[in-house]
Amino acid sequence: MKPVVRKWLLWMLGLALLGILLWWALRKAPLAEIWATIQELQLWEIAVILAVNLFLYILVTLRWWIIVQAEAKRLPYFPLLGVRVAVFGISYFTLGPQVGGEPLQVFLLQRKYGLSFTRAVASVLLDKLLEFLVDFLLLGLGLTAVLRAGILTENSLQLTASWVGLLFLVLIPPHSSFSSL
Repeated sequence: MKPVVRKWLLWMLGLALLGILLWWALRKAPLAEIWATIQELQLWEIAVILAVNLFLYILVTLRWWIIVQAEAKRLPYFPLLGVRVAVFGISYFTLGPQVGGEPLQVFLLQRKYGLSFTRAVASVLLDKLLEFLVDFLLLGLGLTAVLRAGILTENSLQLTASWVGLLFLVLIPPHSSFSSL
């Protein structure tokens, strides 16, 4: 098979797969309710939602780019932003806790930017560890806010158990991250 025909077939197969995934994701979605909710939004509200999402994509990619810079100093930022958006797209369509795009990160770092498999995996793992650490810290802050508001406590025994749970949530990620160093 000619390389051009093979490339075209792979491209068509990828588009077909994306179409199937899109159909699968939208088949049970309440599209009428979603559209009604979107129509109730003001234009400035939509702009704020899009701006916040763009800002978060930029920050998450910046964190990963800083990690990758340790190995590949000349790696440009903006192509990695595209990779990150693709990774989020893949993770969105996977079942479970919305992970699955990480192999694409490793693959593209190897294929497009020439990083070794080990270094590409290390950069993705470090990025994920930092993300989990921030998630657990935010969970701890949220739990602290709930406890300080008195929502979960009715007596001092429950308060003590809640603080022990909070301590467990906050200390476990850093401990497990640093114990492997």
